[in-house]
Formats: sequence, structure tokens, C-alpha cells
Amino acid sequence: MSVEFDWNRISPEQHIKLSNQLRDFFNEHFKDLSVPSFIRDISVPKFDIGTCAPTIVITDITDPYSEFYSDDPLIASSATSPDDFQVTMNVSYEGDLSIEIHATITFNYPSDAFISLPVKFTVTGIKLATTTAIAFINKSIFITFVGGPGPTAVEVLQDIQIESELGSHGQNTDNSSVLKNIGKFEKFILERLRDIIDRELVWPSWIELRR
Repeated sequence: MSVEFDWNRISPEQHIKLSNQLRDFFNEHFKDLSVPSFIRDISVPKFDIGTCAPTIVITDITDPYSEFYSDDPLIASSATSPDDFQVTMNVSYEGDLSIEIHATITFNYPSDAFISLPVKFTVTGIKLATTTAIAFINKSIFITFVGGPGPTAVEVLQDIQIESELGSHGQNTDNSSVLKNIGKFEKFILERLRDIIDRELVWPSWIELRR
């Protein structure tokens, strides 16, 4: 069953709440990454779900996976509600979702942190297609990518783009202090982003959002 989303029905408050929960999720996992010594203070200060709705085709409606209950003490301690349910769907997305990632690049010659430059990465142009399970349990929403036998982030993300700006975050800089297309660092960020999606969003992992 094909379903159309009316993205405009998401209120500004809901838009901000969802964007902030996803920002916090990626910020937490980027901070836990093992990064090269020349990259410091990596963070995700901004996540925007954008204005474009995904296209979905519902394939099944069932009870939620039992793992969603056993992993959450608050939910596990309460009785399973007959209102709990899970929707499995084929999802495709190509929209204006964006992720802003900040970091500091250091040059450790001739001394440690001899030069430190802030860099801003903006991830856009995300295109994905996958089977997704979304469970509604109490006041929580669980989302996991389940498409195929052992999907990976490479399979989930069909396309992704990144732009970078080296200089001051949100401050005026002259052309000599701004460098673009620093491919080495962009590749690193995209690889880490794919790793996070593969490790934290592909079943048997998931993200839990609060309604």
C-alpha cells in the first residue's frame, strides 16, 4: 500500500524536536569516534530534517520486535499495550535533509597544535532506499533499517554529498582564510557517517525517538 506524507502537517515545534533528537543521536556517536590526531573537537551542532517527505510503501503491520521491549527498562517494566504496533515499509528518500558537522584541524609541526583551524562540513543530497521497520510503543518510536539479509549503510545510502569550509564557523573571513573541497577530510567524514548508520541504525540496531 503506497502512502503519501503531508510534510506540511509537521508543526514547527515538531520539526525542531525531531531534528534536535537526530542531531543529538549523531553528535553522541561522532564524539565517540576514533579520529586521527590532526582532527579534534568533532561535533554535530545542527541537523535539519528538511521539507521533503519520503516515499513509502507499507508492506506489513505487526506487533513490535520483542527486542524493543527488552532493551528499554521503562518499557520492559510496563505491560505491553494493545496500542503498540509496528509498520514495515519500503522507503525511498531524496530531499533536502542536512547535517552540519564541526571539527578542528590541527597542524602539529613544528610543535603540537602549532596551527588550529575550524572546519564546517555540510552533508546534503542524501538519497536512500531501504526497508524500514518503525515501532510505536508507549511514547517511543523505534526505527531500524531491515532491508535484505544484512543490509549495510552502503546499501541504504545510495548517494550523499558534502561541502566543507575551512575557517571560522559563522564568522566573516577573507578568501585567503577559506579553503574548499578538502577531499581528504570530506572522505573521512562520509566514511564515519556511513559507519554510524551501519552500526547504529541497521538491524539489530535502532534509534529510539520520544514522541
